[in-house]
Amino acid sequence: MVTSSGKNTDIEALRSIAIIFVMIAHSRKLLPDYVPGVGFMGMLQDYFGWWTGVDLFFCISGFIITSNLLKYKIEKKDAAGFVSFALPFWVKRMFRLWPAAWFWLTFVTVASIFLNKSGIFADPIRNLMYQVYAMLNVANAYGNVCFNTFQVTGGDRICGSNLVYWSLALEEQFYLIFPFIFFFLGKKKTLITVLLIAAIQIPLNRGGSWLGFIRTDAISLGVALAIFSSSVLYEKFNPAFLRNRAFAFATFWLFTAFLALLGSSKTVPVGFSTGLIAIVSAIMVWMASFNHDYFTGSRLTKSISMWIGARAYSLYLAHIPSYFLIVELAHRYNIHHDNYFANKGYIMLPVGIATAVFMAEMTHRFIEEPMRRIGREKAKFI
Repeated sequence: MVTSSGKNTDIEALRSIAIIFVMIAHSRKLLPDYVPGVGFMGMLQDYFGWWTGVDLFFCISGFIITSNLLKYKIEKKDAAGFVSFALPFWVKRMFRLWPAAWFWLTFVTVASIFLNKSGIFADPIRNLMYQVYAMLNVANAYGNVCFNTFQVTGGDRICGSNLVYWSLALEEQFYLIFPFIFFFLGKKKTLITVLLIAAIQIPLNRGGSWLGFIRTDAISLGVALAIFSSSVLYEKFNPAFLRNRAFAFATFWLFTAFLALLGSSKTVPVGFSTGLIAIVSAIMVWMASFNHDYFTGSRLTKSISMWIGARAYSLYLAHIPSYFLIVELAHRYNIHHDNYFANKGYIMLPVGIATAVFMAEMTHRFIEEPMRRIGREKAKFI
């Protein structure tokens, strides 16, 4: 179902799953007694790869952005026509994404100078370097370099505290380049192009290499789904069996489990698992694309999905700084209270998550949404 806000509730459910995965992936920062493979949280992190939420985000982004671009009416295929097609899109993206990201990048840099007795916010110089790369939308290039340095040296937090911005940089690069492809090639050639891009990447082993920082197979499959969804044939591929609530429930959680299991080499020890993750993400987006409430049956489920999905971007930006803030405050408390939180992950984890949710809500309410509205207004006059 498309809501009054124009949002697909099933896609919002997938956004919710994606951000929950990412927040779980980084939650070990809140566990002072965390040991890989030991205890419930150790097993949860070891045998499930929660980083796969990023690829689900990629696929959703490819689908949504292309679906929006398909609504534009291209009248002239010349330079002026391209500007009138692409510039409003770029302006809306800039106002939608940059202000909130720049705020949190600055927060981390400032925190690493003034709020860093524990060292959790890492080195200010490295944070500042990453901030510059992130603001220039090339953080994936720096992320690759510092990640490989980390692998060689084993240095703690050598990348600074902003490593997640590599994925945002990759999406920004997609937003910059894709309008050129779509405008000048048209729907059919764009479809062929993105399917080739996906087909080339899916069989590759990208674990730990620079290829992981430029992966576009999930985005490409999302683009392909959006283009295909504009065809009259698309409805024939509607998974009607999901109208049965039991089947829909089982299917949703089965593919969610697949997504988590594929991210761990201990459960799926194959080199091309990243490609499989892109395929599973695309299947989930395909099922969600029909707007039939396959994944959000009850009113409560819809409300939760819509709330989390709307704040997924702010949660993505705010969760690691929020986690680190709690670690820093716990460290300061420990100094004067006999290391009270040294083995209190069961307290730090919910407090850290609650802090992230609160910070995300503030970001969404006072930065993300106001700037999004400004961007929409400015785009109208281009």
